[in-house]
Amino acid sequence: MTRRDFPLAAALLAGILAASELAGCGGGSTSTSAAGPTPTGSSSSGGILYVTEGGSNTTDAVDGTTGKIIATIPVGKGPHGCTASSDGSQIFVLDNAVGDVSVINSATQAVVGSPIAIGSSPAQSVTNPNGSKIYVVDEGSGMLATIDPSTDTKGPSVSIGNVPIGLAINASGTTLYVVNVADEDVVSVDASTLAVISHAKLPFVPDGVALNAAGTSLYILNYSGGSVGVVNAATLATVATIPVGTEPDGIVVQPHGSNVYVAIQNDDVVTVINSATNTLITKIPVGFDPGAIAASADGSKVYVANFSAATVSVIDTSTNTVTQTIPVGLGPDGICIK
Repeated sequence: MTRRDFPLAAALLAGILAASELAGCGGGSTSTSAAGPTPTGSSSSGGILYVTEGGSNTTDAVDGTTGKIIATIPVGKGPHGCTASSDGSQIFVLDNAVGDVSVINSATQAVVGSPIAIGSSPAQSVTNPNGSKIYVVDEGSGMLATIDPSTDTKGPSVSIGNVPIGLAINASGTTLYVVNVADEDVVSVDASTLAVISHAKLPFVPDGVALNAAGTSLYILNYSGGSVGVVNAATLATVATIPVGTEPDGIVVQPHGSNVYVAIQNDDVVTVINSATNTLITKIPVGFDPGAIAASADGSKVYVANFSAATVSVIDTSTNTVTQTIPVGLGPDGICIK
């Protein structure tokens, strides 16, 4: 998912970038595309990738081992991201342009039932590991909503902030983390009750967010500043800032590993961070305009969607090199994996 899909966040970040250039302290080009985090997913090595394509209002199901497209599935308007249910039987696709969620049956590779109305522009989603809920933040309404995957119906929702676009959940399924663009903050939320636990201002305008497996550190994109902020998940204090490149657009933490992978939209690379030292390891050339990014559950592969190239680059994390490039549909800007 890329910020070209988020009109409210786009306007805010475009203003920030323009102000930086006028002040002589900004780098890179001014962006008028919408801001937003990149959805992440995980599976064992291989599995099935679901790639949402905003240019054709479709989702491709792709064999993660062979790179072959299994099915091209029509969904709602402006799909930009997705998440799999905990058992992998359903794929929830965010139809950003029409404010709802389409549900794909992963056995038949077809949409089932009617779209689930969420708000005006759903921006990010995660699944509770215990299988009880799908969580969605809606940037237009400022709501954090839930979906019951057993009935495919909308559950309770709460107001969570102004222009929420980033969402993560810890491995135990007890705590959610939301980043709000307009409020420039991060909020921790009880995943059961949706009550706010804590919130903290950030020293930058946030974008996407990822959480390490231990649940101790948040990695938050600073799109306009070209960096990643490292935030203590318990205190919500920013403890480090890591320069990564011009317009970081997607982020995922390697499961069972020590690396963080960041898609750099303007530089056409994926930057790799050592999370133990918060230092850069390498930059991996990928396709044109990378954004959405996901990792296999065993940590052996990272997949990045190249929006303008209409491809997905497959990265071998043991060598940090691209081993395969998969052609997909027009405007790939979201990936999840079952």
